[in-house]
Amino acid sequence: MSNSAGYSARAPAIIHACLLKNNTDTEVTIQVEFTGFEDHHHEIADIELAAGEEEKIDEKEFEHGETNAKYHKGISLIRVKKFDGTTIELKEPFEGVNSPKNNWIFEITDNAIQSVNPDKQ
Repeated sequence: MSNSAGYSARAPAIIHACLLKNNTDTEVTIQVEFTGFEDHHHEIADIELAAGEEEKIDEKEFEHGETNAKYHKGISLIRVKKFDGTTIELKEPFEGVNSPKNNWIFEITDNAIQSVNPDKQ
């Protein structure tokens, strides 16, 4: 006899760390927003990335609760400011992410930020 109510626990579709690739021909300024459980766990990483360059963004931790247990923040937004002053953004949920990831790729092009699964390259 099955005791299933149709519920299946699934790991969250979250990105903890990533690789940013600037596939444009100019330098860009990038903001990577991280979030945790509450507003005070919010953090922004500011990066300047030259044309054709890439940079690994490491995961961020935070402590929560009376036991100060350590948790990992998730990336919630990638914001790119281009040399001409225009801004492009990509917000979670990120396309193709269906479980926790520590090696996701975000490719910055002239008109978009692409969410790229490194296992399918």
